[in-house]
Amino acid sequence: MNWAMAVLVFVTDAAITFFGWQRMDGWLTGRKLHTLLGDAALTIAVGVNMMGYVTAGWWMLPPSVLGSALGTSASFKWRLW
Repeated sequence: MNWAMAVLVFVTDAAITFFGWQRMDGWLTGRKLHTLLGDAALTIAVGVNMMGYVTAGWWMLPPSVLGSALGTSASFKWRLW
């Protein structure tokens, strides 16, 4: 397994989940700029994450799940903007 790619997938999956929650928070509170910035960050993180899966395959699933859990827990602790 490519450990550098696994770390990248872990970090980007944490970002995907975190920015997804931030975007939803912005949408629910009616903050358009917050929602647009969260969506842009989410799109970038998804693109990088998909490149990791294409390059390294299904070995990236465990780091992806762990990164998603980290992103969800971080979104409950911190709020952007």
